[in-house]
Amino acid sequence: MIYKNAFKKIKKSLGRYLSLLLIVLVGVGFYSGIEITAPDIKNVTNTYYQDMKLFDGKVVSTFGLTEQDRVALEGLDLVDKAYGTYATDVFDEDKVIRIHAINNHINLVNLVKGRMPENTHEILADKRYYSVGDTIKLKEDDELLLVDEYTVVGTIDSVLYIGDDYGTSTKGNGKLNSFAFVLEETFDSDIFTEIYLHLDETLSSQNNDDYAATISELEKNIVDIKPQYIELRRQEIIDEAMVEINENQETLNKEKQDALTKLNDAKKEIDTNQQKITDGIARLAQEEKTLNETIKTTQQKFQDGRKKIKDSRAQLEASLTSLGLDKTSLASTIQVLQVSVKTMEEQLAQIPETNPQHQVLKQQLQETQKQLASLTQVQTAFTTLDAEEMKLDQGEAQFETEVNKGHNAIKNGRTELVDSQKKIDEATTKWSQSYREFETEIADAQKKIDDAIIEVNDIEMPQWLLFNRKNIGTYEELNSSINVISSIAQVFPLFFVLIALLMTSNSMSRMVFEERSEMGTLTSLGYSDAKIMSTYLIYAVSAALIGVLSGFYLGSYAIPPLIFTTFAKFRIPPLELLTNNLVLILSLVVSVVVMASVTISSCYKELRHTPASLLRPEAPKRGKTILLERITFLWKRFSFNWKVTLRNMFRYKKRGLMTIIGVGGCTALLVVGFGLRDSMSGIAESQYGKIFKYDTMITLKETSNQFEDIHKEKLEDFNIDNGLLINQSSVTVVDGGDTLSAYLIVPENLDSFESFFGLYDSKSKEALDLENGAIVSEKLADTFNLKPGSTLTLHDSNYLTHQFEVAAVAENYISNFIYLSEDNYSTIFNSKIDYNTLVVNRGNANADSLAKTLIDDEFAVNVSFTEDMIQTVLDTNKSLDGIVILIVAVASLLAIVVLYNLTSINISERTRELATLKVLGFYDKEANSYIYREAFVLTLLSIGIGLLAGKFLHVYVITVIEGTGMLFFKTIQPLSYIYSIAITLLFSVLMQFITYRVILKINMIEALKSIE
Repeated sequence: MIYKNAFKKIKKSLGRYLSLLLIVLVGVGFYSGIEITAPDIKNVTNTYYQDMKLFDGKVVSTFGLTEQDRVALEGLDLVDKAYGTYATDVFDEDKVIRIHAINNHINLVNLVKGRMPENTHEILADKRYYSVGDTIKLKEDDELLLVDEYTVVGTIDSVLYIGDDYGTSTKGNGKLNSFAFVLEETFDSDIFTEIYLHLDETLSSQNNDDYAATISELEKNIVDIKPQYIELRRQEIIDEAMVEINENQETLNKEKQDALTKLNDAKKEIDTNQQKITDGIARLAQEEKTLNETIKTTQQKFQDGRKKIKDSRAQLEASLTSLGLDKTSLASTIQVLQVSVKTMEEQLAQIPETNPQHQVLKQQLQETQKQLASLTQVQTAFTTLDAEEMKLDQGEAQFETEVNKGHNAIKNGRTELVDSQKKIDEATTKWSQSYREFETEIADAQKKIDDAIIEVNDIEMPQWLLFNRKNIGTYEELNSSINVISSIAQVFPLFFVLIALLMTSNSMSRMVFEERSEMGTLTSLGYSDAKIMSTYLIYAVSAALIGVLSGFYLGSYAIPPLIFTTFAKFRIPPLELLTNNLVLILSLVVSVVVMASVTISSCYKELRHTPASLLRPEAPKRGKTILLERITFLWKRFSFNWKVTLRNMFRYKKRGLMTIIGVGGCTALLVVGFGLRDSMSGIAESQYGKIFKYDTMITLKETSNQFEDIHKEKLEDFNIDNGLLINQSSVTVVDGGDTLSAYLIVPENLDSFESFFGLYDSKSKEALDLENGAIVSEKLADTFNLKPGSTLTLHDSNYLTHQFEVAAVAENYISNFIYLSEDNYSTIFNSKIDYNTLVVNRGNANADSLAKTLIDDEFAVNVSFTEDMIQTVLDTNKSLDGIVILIVAVASLLAIVVLYNLTSINISERTRELATLKVLGFYDKEANSYIYREAFVLTLLSIGIGLLAGKFLHVYVITVIEGTGMLFFKTIQPLSYIYSIAITLLFSVLMQFITYRVILKINMIEALKSIE
């Protein structure tokens, strides 16, 4: 029967039972949900990392890596496997994409659609930007790829790219736009571009702190072996270069000798031809001389012949003249004489010899014949002279022709010689030019070889660049978001659970007190104390059990997916909901133990009285004069109702205290919830506006020692005429066994430093001067308890230890920084500094154009802009939106339940009073205000205390969740206070409306009826 009574109690006071259950449900639900969210997400990410075999470490060298390097890295203690592979950044039109070699052992890809590549012309591409069947035409500078046109046969996600930010590139505008994977044989290189390291799975799955320590130890081990292998690689490069240089030298020497031989042969030919021309000129001169002499001699002969002919003709003409003849009459005279001879011969033949006439005629004939012969001889002489003269004329004409031929031949010879000389001159000029070009080319080639030898001898040590998972785009952002949830899980649920337990214990205490008469009756009937307590334990423990179980499973399956929606920008597998049985057991144990303890304690407190005492109502508490009553001038101004309200508040201190704790606690939680956003709002703008005044950071390809003209020349096209060179390097601050990563910044020019960096004291906010010594950022100082005068110890990238004194602590919100002047750096590190970064304000210059120009000109390896940094921080802060909404929602729900619970308890405690007031003639409104006035005053007081407590709680929560690389504002905006006040007041008024009908239903007769 007594146990039936326990269930009747639940039915009778269902509202109280449900409020009790809901308080536990809300507290445990929020606790279990928040507590399991981070492990759920971690489990998803860790499983994803393990399934995809995400690397633990990566080594990249400025001169590439060899199989020897891979074997050495794989031999390190912590390393399970080391895989050499390839990657290169290329252009797909104007987009920069990174091409990776597919490796089936590490950094696996998740094939979303399509199939794996089967030949070197096929490619796996980023599912965000490509589709199966697309053609990708690549343009690269390094010529590592055998193929420049691919067909997309599959779209993928990659564990190397889990967010929207793919990281940076040394090409284009410095931003990596996408990625793709090809078969390893597509890369035409025997030298690895990177080596991935994979630890044993037990090490890869360690918690964050242990894993970070393992990675730190791994990097230290790599640094230890690095000098040996970079020296080997340097020597290997030198040897390879010298082999090529020697081959080039031999080739040059051979080409030089061949060229000299050809030039000498050409010169000999030119000289031979020149000698021929010289000989030809001499020969022509001799021929011309001989010709002239021949002309002179021949002409003299012709003259002598003509003179002889003339003299002979004159003699002949003289002889004719003596005969009374001339040349003209000679022929007729000869003809007459011939006729006379013929006639005489005929006459003589007719005259006998004996005839004296015969003798006379014969004598005449002989004389005539003699005269005829003489004249014929003269005629013949004239004919001969004419023939000789004609022959002489012909000879002279022929000679003149030959002379002309000789002159023409000589002239032509001279022309040919002139032309030949011109050709020789041209050949000589060409030969001289060729010889000069030969000498220049040989000198240039020799200089290049000599310079190459110098360059080879001056080759710097290769650099091993060490990377880990933190260097993956958005990996650290994902971890930070998970860590924020973990941090919140360490703080918030505790307050929710404490408020829930406090309210439930108060409810049970009040319930036991209200039913003391029933307990007296049961005692009188002979029921043992244990039996009586068990009924209340059933009531309390059942509510606790149902609340814990419902809250646990509801929280575990509802809250993680809600928070996980803020991780939508990360490409990780869907959330797998888990339950933490330890949280369930802990919640059950704490709730049951607290509820049972409070119930047993309350029951024992009442049951120790006699049944007669329990059957009588407890005597009302004796009224006391309150403090306000002693302030007469103030007290007399209160109305009767207000005086009653104030007396009741001080009379029932426990109830008032519980109201203050419950409502104030919920208000404080609301303040913290809204304050979280206030603490993060404006951090990025302060860091990248007030502290970092530059808007562009340029990582130089080659280090420099001053802001040289080359910098101005590179930037003048963008109207950027000023900048500051800095050295920015990563260091590790050490304090005992604790370590923290930080950036060391050393400016080249202190005068320009204030134009690009604003360093202000973290407390006084006064400007700091870097000349006074080392300045550290605020979070770094807080972590290691540093202050001006403290000694700071750090390890550089080579794990060398350096110590120096801190001069000041500077305001800073994002990351950790140490600032040193050049002089201080030289003193501390005992080395000269080279500046690797340039910061500028680009004004109106186009960001993408600036970055592309500087990177294409090989002036910079990366260009980053503060607006991108600000957006990254803002995106990270957005991950808290879901948590803030959840905190506000749960705090509001808890406030509703707490207010309902407290109001219900207040009404149940005041039933007799309310009935008395009604009997005395109070209207319903007046009777209700008797309760609500007090509740309203306590609510306002609770809100005030909650606002104050929320401010301190907010500082504590922010300190916990900000981690080691972030410093949040510890201020809350007035609007957040207003929201918290408004929500609490709204719920308070809502509870008054809900409980108004309860007060109206109070039966005055039953309430005032005596139990005696």
